[in-house]
Amino acid sequence: MFIRTLSAVVVSVALFVEGTGLPAAAAAQESKMVVTLLGTGTPTINIRRFGFANLIQAGGLNLMIDAGRGAGIRLFQLGLPLGSVDAIFLTHFHSDHISGLPDLYATGYLGWKLLGGRSSPLQVYGPKGTSVVVEGLTKLFAADSAIRSADEGIAADGTKVIAHEFEVGVIFEKAGVRVTAFPVDHGDKIKPAVGYRVDYAGHSVVFSGDTKYDETVIRNSEGVDLLVHEFAAAPSEMASNPLYIAILDHHTAPREAGRVFAKASPKLAVYSHMGLLPGPRGLPGWDEVISQTRDTYKGPLVVGEDLMQFQIGDGAPTILMRGPEWPR
Repeated sequence: MFIRTLSAVVVSVALFVEGTGLPAAAAAQESKMVVTLLGTGTPTINIRRFGFANLIQAGGLNLMIDAGRGAGIRLFQLGLPLGSVDAIFLTHFHSDHISGLPDLYATGYLGWKLLGGRSSPLQVYGPKGTSVVVEGLTKLFAADSAIRSADEGIAADGTKVIAHEFEVGVIFEKAGVRVTAFPVDHGDKIKPAVGYRVDYAGHSVVFSGDTKYDETVIRNSEGVDLLVHEFAAAPSEMASNPLYIAILDHHTAPREAGRVFAKASPKLAVYSHMGLLPGPRGLPGWDEVISQTRDTYKGPLVVGEDLMQFQIGDGAPTILMRGPEWPR
């Protein structure tokens, strides 16, 4: 089964401004776990696919895996104040996974509660090096936070950021939500790099992070409800291009991703962080990508879109909301 993910469902910004409803927050209250793909893209600038970012709502918490370009805008589209994010978990430090952090931080501490409203420190979890990122973030906005504290009376604690560096293993437990970090292979020179598994009320979701084919991902994903995995693909005529060889060597090809899905056997496999590299005839077609995946995997598969939302409870995960239908 392959679910094509384009639909005409668009979340209106008016919904947020008028305060008539919060689709993401409401969904989280009504189900055991809700996962929203905030950004499914890569470093490529694409209005349809913002930088890699994900929202997990469980146990009354709003947790994020990575914060790529436009993550704050996607939260705004969901009607979720940026200051309501309880913690952010970083997989690694490539720009397309952290470039949305400044917006989440600085907009999050604004006093207007429908937009920011954070009154306690932002919690950022990540492998060794996270403290350097956090230090740079606070230095970048030191003048802004000081001015707004003096001029607007915003909460001083809301302008703080706390870095939590870890090795691997269980790195977060709160309100029944457990987050486990595991190492992944994003290339010899791109270390540390991790993936995450989030468990709550007997259900689970795994985010591979950026990785080559890795048995560690499989071990941590066996039987999960939702497995969100990256891939990269290029037209066959570009196989000898040195730049493409380097990029593809750091990611998972569709057939390899299919092997991961087949071995892990999740209830639903989802593609995100989709690295489609162009050739003389343009980008590889989705039919080609899916066909290659189907060479090694026959189970349920979704191609993720920004703002696609999944509910995880009893039975297979269901799609609560599909991404906006934009021109390809």
